[in-house]
Order: sequence, then structure tokens, then C-alpha cells
Amino acid sequence: MNGHVLLTGETQSGKTHFGNVLHREFPGVSIFINTNGARVYGHKTQGTSEFARAVVRSRKVNVLMPEDPVARMRILDEIKDRIFRWAKAKDHYDTPWCQIIVDEAQEYSHEKRIKGVPDAVRSFATRGLGMAGVRLVAITQYPATLNTTTRTNLPIRVFFDPGDEGIQFWRNKSTPHMDAIAEHTRQKYNFAIHHKRDVRLYTKL
Repeated sequence: MNGHVLLTGETQSGKTHFGNVLHREFPGVSIFINTNGARVYGHKTQGTSEFARAVVRSRKVNVLMPEDPVARMRILDEIKDRIFRWAKAKDHYDTPWCQIIVDEAQEYSHEKRIKGVPDAVRSFATRGLGMAGVRLVAITQYPATLNTTTRTNLPIRVFFDPGDEGIQFWRNKSTPHMDAIAEHTRQKYNFAIHHKRDVRLYTKL
């Protein structure tokens, strides 16, 4: 999966665990924006002061975020600027060299933006692959509140149990095969990967 990814589903449906698998197995630099203190693989760091050193040390970084929502967004924006600066030193992006995984992505890229606070997730979604060779993985239980521009630039959708509201939301978006996805993902940890009009169903992680 080289394109941007949306991981969505109910609480404890398996989406964060799946994100951690993508984090651990990515061949390049992978940064997990850990909003809720989940158990995540990699070198732990807080804020941005030790971020560059953590990337050099392990290439798999678990960024523990503060509780304040504005502080979180500003930290992620600083990380975005640092990654984009690093990207300028690279010659080409045949495959992504870096992956950024954002848990609770709707808290950083909401339909109702906080005035004066940059939306780094939307920047990754719109500029990450083409300009910087960075793949975004956005994790959310609430796709309806995720910024529309961000969401539409996440072509690979990984569905765990979306719940009744999630099912209705995706049906309203004319998502193909939504009935089959909903039926399959009712079983805990089952998931479906939807890309363009293709859907693949998987049993357990």
C-alpha cells in the first residue's frame, strides 16, 4: 500500500493495532502520532525537542502527544515542517521513504478548523506523496468529522467494524460494497481494504 490510507472503525475494533503493524513493518522511517497513549512500537519521544535524534536512533518513532488540542496540532505541524525539509534533500520518490501515522486524525484535521492553527494532516494528505515522498495513515473512529479535503485524499480505506453511524456515513458517500463490508467486519478484528472499486475481505489480523 503506497498510497495514503484511512483506517476507520469503532473503539477496540482493531484499527490502532493494525496501524501499529503498518508502523513496525514499514521499510523506511515511520512516525506514529500517539494521541491516546496506546501501546506502540518504537522509540518514545515527547514533543519535538528529541524528535530528530529519535528518528536517527531507531527510524520507528512513537511520539507521545500532550492533552491540549492546540499544542498537539502545533507539534504535528513542526514535525511536518521537519519532514518536508528532510524530503528536499532526497532525489526521487519512487516509493515513500517516510510514513506518518496519526491516531485520532479528526482531532488534528477537523471539518471545523481552529482559526490560526495549521492543519498538518491535510498538508500530508495533499502534498505528502507528490512533493515529499511521505505516506499518511490517518486513524479515526469519526470519518464524518474528518476534514473533507483530507478524507478525499486518502484513497485506500481500511474498514474495521464501522458501527451503525459509520455504515450510514459511507453509504451516503456511495461507497461500493458497503453492505458486504459491514457484514464481514461485524466479527471482531475482521477487516476490509477498499481501494477504488476493489474490496478485499480479511479474517482477523
